[in-house]
Amino acid sequence: MVDPGRCLAVPAIVGLAPDQQRELGVLCGRRGRPQPEHAPLLARLAARGSWEATALAELVVGGAPHLDLGGEASAAAELLAVRRGLAGLGDRRLAGAGCKPLDAAIDAYFADVAEREVPVPPFAAATLGDGRCVPLDTGALAELHLLTVAALPGQSLFVAAAAGERVVLQWFAADEAVVQRERRLFVVAVPAWSVVTVRAVHADTATARSWSGFVTHDRTLWDGPAEFGCLRLSVDLDADTTLMIDGRVLSRGQRLAHRTVGVQAGAHELVALRCAGKEQCVVRFRETLPAAVETTTQNLCQDVVLDLHQPRSVAIVRASAAPGCDAALAWQANLLATEYLRSNEARTGRVFRDLASYATITSALGSLRDSLNPTAGGTTGGATGADSLETVATVAKEAWRQGIDELVSLELRCGSDGTSLSLQGSAISVREVFGRDRGEVAGLDLKQLLRVQTLRFRSEAQLESSVGGVLDQLLGRSYLRIREGATAFPYRTRARVELAAFGRTEVDGLPQLAAFHFAAEFRKPPGECQALRGRDRQTALAAVDMRLRGADAPVPVPVSIARRDSELTEHDAAALRAASATQLEGSFAASGPGTYLVVARWVDAKGEPGPAIDATCVRFEVPERELWGSVMFAPDLTVLTPIRDYRAHLLRVQLGHTWYRPRRWIGLGVAGGYTYTRYASAAGLPSWQDFAVGGEQSIQAIEWRRHGVVVGPLVEARTRRGSIPVELRARLSVSGGVAIVDVSKVTAYPDFATGSSFGPSNLRVRPTIDSTLELGLSYPAGPLTIGHMITLGSTGLQDMFSGTRAVTAVGGASMYAGLGLILGGAR
Repeated sequence: MVDPGRCLAVPAIVGLAPDQQRELGVLCGRRGRPQPEHAPLLARLAARGSWEATALAELVVGGAPHLDLGGEASAAAELLAVRRGLAGLGDRRLAGAGCKPLDAAIDAYFADVAEREVPVPPFAAATLGDGRCVPLDTGALAELHLLTVAALPGQSLFVAAAAGERVVLQWFAADEAVVQRERRLFVVAVPAWSVVTVRAVHADTATARSWSGFVTHDRTLWDGPAEFGCLRLSVDLDADTTLMIDGRVLSRGQRLAHRTVGVQAGAHELVALRCAGKEQCVVRFRETLPAAVETTTQNLCQDVVLDLHQPRSVAIVRASAAPGCDAALAWQANLLATEYLRSNEARTGRVFRDLASYATITSALGSLRDSLNPTAGGTTGGATGADSLETVATVAKEAWRQGIDELVSLELRCGSDGTSLSLQGSAISVREVFGRDRGEVAGLDLKQLLRVQTLRFRSEAQLESSVGGVLDQLLGRSYLRIREGATAFPYRTRARVELAAFGRTEVDGLPQLAAFHFAAEFRKPPGECQALRGRDRQTALAAVDMRLRGADAPVPVPVSIARRDSELTEHDAAALRAASATQLEGSFAASGPGTYLVVARWVDAKGEPGPAIDATCVRFEVPERELWGSVMFAPDLTVLTPIRDYRAHLLRVQLGHTWYRPRRWIGLGVAGGYTYTRYASAAGLPSWQDFAVGGEQSIQAIEWRRHGVVVGPLVEARTRRGSIPVELRARLSVSGGVAIVDVSKVTAYPDFATGSSFGPSNLRVRPTIDSTLELGLSYPAGPLTIGHMITLGSTGLQDMFSGTRAVTAVGGASMYAGLGLILGGAR
């Protein structure tokens, strides 16, 4: 397995045959020591005198610290002996009598360097030929050249030399430098008449210094100060692209914005690699940059601006309607698809191209629409002649030239009843068509070229999410999308939310719908809900995640999930086979009125939910007002009159209107109605109540009736808890009106019946004030609310404290307890 950290330079090297590239990659990845059969390849790279030669320091690190291949064994042994002989030179050895000429030559070298003079190489046959300082074979030195390389503390060296088929690679650590009175230099022996590349790297800096040339004699390197420059890089990259400069990685798929890179003055090579896998990298871009501006003369960086991003592009061929479907709806789908692709280029990873702006492709696309029928599954090419293949090739080449990678068409389908709808999308890859057309292919199977996806929807309101879902499926993007639907529900009903999910379980997880009680009913919707209705949904979803994971996280509500894929009608049979999206329906009941947040997210194998992918707010509402009617009856046993010998029963019928503002649990309203009371005395009228009555007449049973029409205000409190199936209610009302007393059966008792002031002689008219307290419960029954109440009330409050009226028929004071029934209709 190739190590991508070290071996990415392999595919960037130009001019290698595939087998040579593979051989070098294996050699790099295994860190093995190169063998003699690798000599031609390594010598070829070392002779280039470029970064490709210095890259061998990492590519064949298994050969360190010394590798000599492709030459005679004796020559390799002699060069190694010279290296070992020069190793360990320092102040102690140079102070010896035999090394005084060499020591003086080194002093002269550093003096010349300090004076900016051309120095004489201190290590040469003249200073080493006698063998007194360094015991070397004079014959070996004749076949070699010595390089004197100035060094800094902590600096290491790599030298690649190539002479014909012979390659010599040498690695020098920092402690292998020759040290004379704290001055450092490297002495390197290379084959005579060889192409040499030298790279010096300091442990504390990323900038390397390099030199390359054809060595014909002993010489010195880097006699003057290093000249460095800088590049200011602004490069746009694809995620699978690696940018390198001189074989060194600058970025792996990350966009560079004004990135400053220090480099040695001179030309440099930028290479961009596109890697489909660890061993499948190809050169996407290669450019040799001109010499960088030297910082010693001008404190500026060379600006390099490159757009190496190769965006995939997509175009809509057309949106059509199947026979019997609404063509206007298909036209709207075309507009929605265009807007979705244009506004979501960053998310889809495709640049939208509008075909309406390309006149040259119109005729070819017209032919393509007629000949590429995804449902027919025909084969073009050898089976059906060259015309279809020529049409495919023409469109592919024209679209490719205009930068179009994928062509998408949409078709609206509907059932015979016109209510069941589905949207089918087909996509054809221009890259693949063009590639197959160039190859030796007998025919093209359109079923293999076309990608088909289908999504069902209920009505025009869900068209927008259906278009986005189909496009995402065609482009291979996983998604969770809450479908359009009702967002307000009576708080006693279950909310139903539809979810379309597309993805791979092993990668994305399982789809989940979760609901949370977000805010009480009487409060305004939270800011997160308002943000979800805006354009910046990603920011809104991030805010939702922060809220759900915060200390004040809302209370979750259980959600029931059901699959809706089985509801596809017969016309969707083909769509069901092609569709790979899951359609779910979640339902939940409210714990109380208010705003609820519904979140769609993926859940991993451990059951841990991920971030919110989509979200919406639904509102469980309480009716702002209620129009109701009630009936109540109180029997004799529960009616109390001032005279205990009197018996009475009471019937009340009312109509009312209650407003529940601003709090939905308390209401204010008005009610009016009719009250009927029947009074009776089985023992007759006692003589002490009417002195004109006597004898048998005083013990005869009597009765009289009271009719009241009243109206007045009321206040009501009721529970609004969805967790219990009923509402507890309490209503208090005070009403005033007119009471008409029918005394036709007690006219024989003038004092008891009282005198008539106006109107018929058998009727008495009196004002009345009534009050009631109703306690009970209610529950929904379709569009109505049914309530069962216990009523505690009083009538004739104005007569309650008058003893005179208490002994007459017109005295209406009484207290009662009764059972009532309420029928209400919310509006």
